This record gives sequence, C-alpha cells and structure tokens, in this order.
Amino acid sequence: MSFVRLMLCTAICLTLAACGSFQPSQPLFVVQVDAIASPQAATNKTYLLVSENDAVDPRSLQFQEFASYVQRALLAQGFVPAKTAKEAGVSIGLAYGISEPLQETTSYEIPLRGDTGVLESSETKTSVSKTGEIVSTTTYRTAQAIIGYRTATKTTTTFASFVELIGYDLKAPSVNPKANELWRIHMANTGVTDDIRQLFPILLAAGAPYIGNSTGKKMDVVLTEDDLAVLTVKGLPLPGQDKQDPREADKPRK
Repeated sequence: MSFVRLMLCTAICLTLAACGSFQPSQPLFVVQVDAIASPQAATNKTYLLVSENDAVDPRSLQFQEFASYVQRALLAQGFVPAKTAKEAGVSIGLAYGISEPLQETTSYEIPLRGDTGVLESSETKTSVSKTGEIVSTTTYRTAQAIIGYRTATKTTTTFASFVELIGYDLKAPSVNPKANELWRIHMANTGVTDDIRQLFPILLAAGAPYIGNSTGKKMDVVLTEDDLAVLTVKGLPLPGQDKQDPREADKPRK
C-alpha cells in the first residue's frame, strides 16, 4: 500500500518538476483542482465507493472502469476498501461528466502593410545607349509600414469536463449521511477533447495526491496523457519498469 502511494506521489512530483523544461509530444491538459476537508477527514479511511449521480448506474461498464482508477488513487492515499457496507467508515461518492460543445467566438486584428508615401531610398543608374547617349535612370523606393488593420474572427469549440469525489462520514449520528460531509475534491478541465474516457484518468491523476486533504485554494496541475501520474492511476507499467511481476520471477519454471 505504501509503495503504491509513494509511486503516485513521486509521479506527480516528477511531472510538475518537468513541466518547465520538457516539451511534450502530446497535448497538455490543464486541470483545475479544488480540495477541501474537515479536521475529522483522516479519522476513518475504510471506504465504500458509490455513484454520486443517481442517473449513473454503478453496475455500468464505464462506471466500473472509472471506479478501478479511483480505487488506485484512494489506495495511494491510505484508504482501504471495506469488505462489507457495515464495515465502511466513509462513503465516497463519485461524480463525473462532460458538457455539450461550447462555442466561443473571438475577434482579432490582422495588420495590413502598404506604402506610406514616404521616400525611403533612391538609386540612380547610368548607362550608355546604342546611339552613344548617356542615360541616367533613377528608381525610387517608398517606405513600407502598417497602414491599417482588418478585423477577423475565430470560432473555437471546447468541452468542460469534471470529476468529483465526496467523502461522507458513515459513523456520524445523522440520519442523512450526505449531511455529514468530511471532504470534497473537484477536478475540472476545459479543452477541445470530448472523450470522457480519455479525460477521466488525467483529471483524477491531477487531484489524486489531494484526496481527503485541502489545497487551500484552486490550483492548476498540468499533465499529458502519458505522464507517470496518469499511467499510475491506470495501472499501466511505468517507462523502464519490468512488466513482469517480480513475484513471478521467483517461481520455478515448469
């Protein structure tokens, strides 16, 4: 458990440290992370993962896929899945979604270059004609500069996506468990990608180190799809990591 937590935190740190100098071949995703927690947030980390959105069936394949990512992120933060609902100390609601296309039209100015009417230079050439006359030809060059601007417009289509995790205290005496909120983390991105399956692990990886904690403010985390933090959440081998389970290497071959 501690190893998985160490790997995920290390992956996030390496990603943030490399952003200033590394030019990724894949597009950058800027994820806004906002986490808040009560002082009692760390009292119980035995959890039960549920769907926060009533319209999302937790038995669906998509929810199950996303739940596997969340379970890895929770494990890295010291959370332990409850064997039964009665053993759970905290109920963690998972919500996610992506908006309809958002179109934004922006205007910008295109500079127009032309003659200013101001003499910049001249050049005189002297030659001898076939009749023996001396002919002088002077060429005048007028200055070129920006003489005006043309207004143009550009329409950009983007999508707003989010992932949210909310921890509720199941040990509190309140009848309504959702009234006993222990912590909440919201991860959001606005970009040109409309694939929530592609975006979900990126959003989650950005906020994973802050689950059950407080960021104190909204903060931006920059990731690419092949960052170590994203691969860790997906459960994929890290670059340079042997794909074979080291425990399998010790087993005698048949």
